[in-house]
Amino acid sequence: MILLIADSGSTKTDWALVDTSVSTPRTFCTGGINPVLLDDGQIRNLLQTDLVPRLCGEKVDAVFFYGAGCRPEQQPRMARLLRHALSPREVQVEGDLLGACRALCAAEEGICCILGTGSASCLYDGHRIARQTPSLGYIIGDEGSGCALGRRLLSDMLKGLFPQPLQQAFFSQTGLTVALAIDRIYSQPWPNRFMASLAPFVARHIDAPEMHDLAVDEFRRFIRRNLLAYARPQLLVHFVGSIAHHFAPQLREALRAEGLAMGRIEQRPLLSLVNYHLNAAAL
Repeated sequence: MILLIADSGSTKTDWALVDTSVSTPRTFCTGGINPVLLDDGQIRNLLQTDLVPRLCGEKVDAVFFYGAGCRPEQQPRMARLLRHALSPREVQVEGDLLGACRALCAAEEGICCILGTGSASCLYDGHRIARQTPSLGYIIGDEGSGCALGRRLLSDMLKGLFPQPLQQAFFSQTGLTVALAIDRIYSQPWPNRFMASLAPFVARHIDAPEMHDLAVDEFRRFIRRNLLAYARPQLLVHFVGSIAHHFAPQLREALRAEGLAMGRIEQRPLLSLVNYHLNAAAL
């Protein structure tokens, strides 16, 4: 049996092509597929031009797609587009947050979070998402995300709130001016990706007290506005995503300050999702 498993964000999609009779899956990456941000034609084009050639003619029996923006009202649409492109016998489309839960906790209870370009969190009971604070997207939510870190960094840099050496390093490395930044955010597509692309500057300069404090403060904001509502301080808090991976010490510090404890961190949950589905298939 051939399984195709996807972990998709707004920026990129990680895929695993799994032959259940072979121990090692074949993995590859394509562009992000978020059904909230892309129309049917854009998704069909991504599937046909990015995904189908990577399958090398392999007939897929079942697709398990976990994606950003795959809310219940979007799941039938995404499933239809996958069926049209791949003609599998089975298609399951779920949100990326349930994918994170299955990757990090399997059948155990825990608090699961995504910190990447955007952010999300939930209370997982070992089978389903029992409670979820809405992330609300990059304009009014997504605390703790790469976009949120980049937005705060950019705003403070443009307002001259950092020491001169940091400002010089930032403008030298990014080539930005006030006019260019305003254009990228308000006139160009994908402002969330642009702001998230600035978060690595914080990571590179994390030894500067200002960058350390920015990161820890933003993660504490994520915790206070999203995780404390679950009122389960005894549970470990698990994370997937590049921001969680690269800022693990600052994230751990923020959790400790808010009375919570770190669980697992996985930059990419794909292989753990493969193990989850292989174990499910074996039952």
